Amino acid sequence: MKTLQTAIIGAGRLGGFHAQKLAADNRCNLLAIADPNAETRKTVATNVSEANGAAVGTASHYNELLGKIDAAIVAAPTTLHYEICKDLLNAGVHTLVEKPICTRVDEADELVDLAKEKGCVFSVGQIERFNPAFLPFQRSFCSAKYIEARRCGPFPFRSFDVGVVLDLMIHDLDLILSFVRSPIATVEAFGTPVLGPHEDIAGAHITFENGCIASLDVSRVSYEAERTMTAICAHSFGKADFATRTFETIQPSPTVLRRKFDLAGMSQEEIEHCKENLTIEHLPRTIRTFDAVDALANQDAEFLSAIIENRKPRVTGKAGRDALAAANRVLASIEQRDWDTGFQPELSAVRLAKVA
Repeated sequence: MKTLQTAIIGAGRLGGFHAQKLAADNRCNLLAIADPNAETRKTVATNVSEANGAAVGTASHYNELLGKIDAAIVAAPTTLHYEICKDLLNAGVHTLVEKPICTRVDEADELVDLAKEKGCVFSVGQIERFNPAFLPFQRSFCSAKYIEARRCGPFPFRSFDVGVVLDLMIHDLDLILSFVRSPIATVEAFGTPVLGPHEDIAGAHITFENGCIASLDVSRVSYEAERTMTAICAHSFGKADFATRTFETIQPSPTVLRRKFDLAGMSQEEIEHCKENLTIEHLPRTIRTFDAVDALANQDAEFLSAIIENRKPRVTGKAGRDALAAANRVLASIEQRDWDTGFQPELSAVRLAKVA
């Protein structure tokens, strides 16, 4: 098997993590770290070289590596994603780009088409897809009627180039789109900046054409961290906690499902029995906790596998494009509302004209 020659584009915090994962995978050779900041790229390359005992080169610009690499992971600022990915794909380089895929849907469409034209694997780094608690949640609630997602945490002092919708909410938008599989009908959202120029708190109410409703709340100025998703189906409901990797399902009894649970018609003795045995007899719960995994390593390994096996990755460029389109609809709805002056529909038209 040919050893894939790879590179990391962007030597920031996340780029450094990706470099560690590629350097440890014997199916590839991490050729270089590309970043315009000489000190930053040298630090990442040195750290990875010392940890893995293999020299890693550096480049001031990724163009220096074109023709030398087979694949690259892009961990540069979001505003540069389109330009970098376009150059890589045009050169026939398989590409994994960190979320969001880019900032404009038309540019995302261009990248997806270009990857197909060039025969390149093109993936988007939606790491929560590799959380072990998500896969059983996805299988169990593919017919969900209602979904509630919460993703909150303290201010990260990074990702200043985008707001909380493209920073955090896009994770849950991607997860939901991966199993609801229905076009979005309507979006109602709010958001406001707190510490920076972009929104730091946001909420969205999304209705899909199949009738499913999703409520999403995100914040990067919270005192406590939370990454949860709850779903309700016709015959069950449950919750995934992505931080603790816990998945729980509640399967109501046939009596409950047939609407035969008649509390008003029960005797006092039956009520007392029900109080003691409700969760056992009528709302039994199953809880599964999964072992910790290195989701980033699994994501990067799956990207390499898709290249070697000539197949689609778990998170395709099209999936990244769809998550971006949903996020931009949320942002358009947020721009309709001004906290001081109220509803401003003309702002939404401007926003949609820019991103649709």
